[in-house]
Amino acid sequence: MSNRFQSKEIKVNQLMLSPQLTAEYRLMLLGFVYYAKLLSELPEKFLVDYMIAHPPFGVMAKDGQFHVTSNVRTLAVKPHVPPDTKILVIVDLSTHESDLNFVAAQRELLNCMVPAMKGKFYCKALAAFWNIILKVGMEKAPMVPSKTALAKLAGLRRQMLSVKELEMPAPEFMRSKGALK
Repeated sequence: MSNRFQSKEIKVNQLMLSPQLTAEYRLMLLGFVYYAKLLSELPEKFLVDYMIAHPPFGVMAKDGQFHVTSNVRTLAVKPHVPPDTKILVIVDLSTHESDLNFVAAQRELLNCMVPAMKGKFYCKALAAFWNIILKVGMEKAPMVPSKTALAKLAGLRRQMLSVKELEMPAPEFMRSKGALK
């Protein structure tokens, strides 16, 4: 990481949405509705893994709270893990308060666009990952006990995960020369 950012280990109970974000921005974030439902039914190990894989960005406040400005989806997981759980966060050392909403909105725009999948590809991707989990063995990956539970968690009908043809074109970044080596 450049000197613009620094990683820091904190407890989950120190996370909060940044009060420096405008009211309009905060209300927009509260309006997000995710496909994934019933996070409380997932084992906390997987939720902590998610938080580690998607560290919140923000600033440390003088009161010891971490004000999240980007990767706000981690806040949806917060209520479902023990408050003393330690995770890494990314402290933004360079964004001026006057630019905070602009920078945060840019990052969240990319967070919406980059992982977004078109229509049937969402179902195909979930079905393909489910099949990999089945091959590895459920005892090694007990995130969800059944395809029905996966569909419920993903906000889909079970039939949508019974995709016969799992051929999916590789994303553009994987088609470039040497990307899969």
